[in-house]
Amino acid sequence: MSLNPKPLSIEYNIITKTADDIRRSEVTAIGGMYGYAFGNLQMGRRINEDLSYTFSAQYHYDKQPQLSKFYPEEYKNLEQNLQSGTFNTIFGPQTANVSPYYSQTPLQSYAMHGNVRYKNLSFTLFRNEAINPSTIAQTPDNVVYNRGAFFGHNVTMGNLIFQKNINKWQLTSFLIGSHYWLNPESNFRNVYSGLRPAYKFSNGLMLKAEQLASYTLNSVINFSGGITYEYFNSVPRGHDLEYALSNRKQRAVIIGSIYPLNPAGIEVPIPFIEYSNIGGFLQTQITPIEKLAITLGSRYDVNSRYGASLNPRAGIVFEINKYLNTKLLYGSAFLAPSPLFAFEQFGSFVSFDNGANYVSFFFRLPNPDLKPQTIQTFESSTSFNNGKNFRANFNAFYSISEGLFNYGPDFLNGNRYNGQFLGYPVNFIEVAINSERQFSYGGSLDLEYRWNISNNQRLNTYASVSYVNGKVTSKDNSNQEILINLAGISPWIVKTGFELELSRLTFSPRLIWLNEQYTYAVSQRENGTVRQKISGYALLNLHLNYRVSNYFNVFLQGRNLLDQRYYSLNLGASPETAIQGAAGAEFGNGAPQNPLRLMAGLNVKF
Repeated sequence: MSLNPKPLSIEYNIITKTADDIRRSEVTAIGGMYGYAFGNLQMGRRINEDLSYTFSAQYHYDKQPQLSKFYPEEYKNLEQNLQSGTFNTIFGPQTANVSPYYSQTPLQSYAMHGNVRYKNLSFTLFRNEAINPSTIAQTPDNVVYNRGAFFGHNVTMGNLIFQKNINKWQLTSFLIGSHYWLNPESNFRNVYSGLRPAYKFSNGLMLKAEQLASYTLNSVINFSGGITYEYFNSVPRGHDLEYALSNRKQRAVIIGSIYPLNPAGIEVPIPFIEYSNIGGFLQTQITPIEKLAITLGSRYDVNSRYGASLNPRAGIVFEINKYLNTKLLYGSAFLAPSPLFAFEQFGSFVSFDNGANYVSFFFRLPNPDLKPQTIQTFESSTSFNNGKNFRANFNAFYSISEGLFNYGPDFLNGNRYNGQFLGYPVNFIEVAINSERQFSYGGSLDLEYRWNISNNQRLNTYASVSYVNGKVTSKDNSNQEILINLAGISPWIVKTGFELELSRLTFSPRLIWLNEQYTYAVSQRENGTVRQKISGYALLNLHLNYRVSNYFNVFLQGRNLLDQRYYSLNLGASPETAIQGAAGAEFGNGAPQNPLRLMAGLNVKF
């Protein structure tokens, strides 16, 4: 498990290569069932010895299957709710002005990556945008399945890298900037917004300068180190708003607060957080004998939000023989609370006298004093490679995490708000807290075997088995600390498959199996120390490729080939008893997943 102080950003599947890696430009196009489309372009060129460039782009569109046709029990009230406009929510019947027909915003995304290298200088620009529906995991009684309820995210990043070798020194300088933007039309329509569009507003900026240096003293000792300065500003995703905002200086009105006696509604502040981080690390690698390498190092950070942190690390790598080597590693790290987690806030007011007075039943409000999570990890790894056709790797770990992020009542955690928000009484205020300690352990075994059947026939088989489990502290009904097993995991995961190449045809089936999944809800049995569970699942996927020529391929893909009806974990999964609160609006038996999907595509090099 790896923790770092950087804020979470959108993960995007785009592979970058140098101009020397890209010998020809390449285009891939895929189309498939339920309105699926994907396109990829990759190109690059070395203009001369000093100058080169690369460019790549991806586009993805997925209308998605209407899951009510495949999971009729979970969506049994969908059409009735939309046509009548009355929803039997967890808070009782609510009426909304909705389209009587099912529709949903498609998944859409694009990404572009460009790089220019001149001698020792490299400049990279990356941009991506993703749009996803905001109805995921919630039942049709508690959310409006109409197109237009979505979240749209955009990330733009640029970096400048300069590298220079001077005698025994290797120097690398970085300048990096990134900007995050939430589409101001982003909104959701669920039970907590009165089934009306509730808009969100958020953006963020990061600037970073870093200098790395490595010094080779001799064949035995190598030193490396670096210093980093980072600046952040953030407008974390905040209150549910009556109107979309284009900038944070506009008047923000909390949803549902407009009444005849207060036609302007209740204005809520838009938070703006600025902070910085200065860090440095020093590491040495010692190779006392040819087959033994020892690494010792430490990193020190000073953050203007949460203070200082020291994180040492150590490792030993020993080559037993030319086929077998082993590693022993120790490291400590921290995960800083993101502005979203520390400053997230939402809730609503109600007035029983047309806006003369207001009251609220629930608010989640910021906790600027939230501290980082910390982790210590002990890890071992042993790998075997016969240098021909067989490879095996075994990894095991044990980690201790402190100060895990959670939520708790404000009156038990400093009573920062004293039961009020904006001067109005609130029955229950929840804040983010550091509350838990976690012990986790596990391991994985990876195997790979390659067989060259003939000159143009090859077989590559692989299998991996992973296991993870542990305990986390919690409180029972009498407020006593207890240990309970981890949530949000499937302890056993198996992945296996093979790739059979027969001249021009390549056949690649892949199987993924997960055993029972541990929910976040606690079972009513065994004194509340065991999680509830939902079933695991097995998925069979297939990739079939035919090489028409060295520059042209056609292929077929099948996902969930056995057309399984399976469910994945969501926050509200609770098959024994329904969860109350925010998660109670979600599917109790897990979130339904996609049925069989078939796709076809082509790849062209030019």
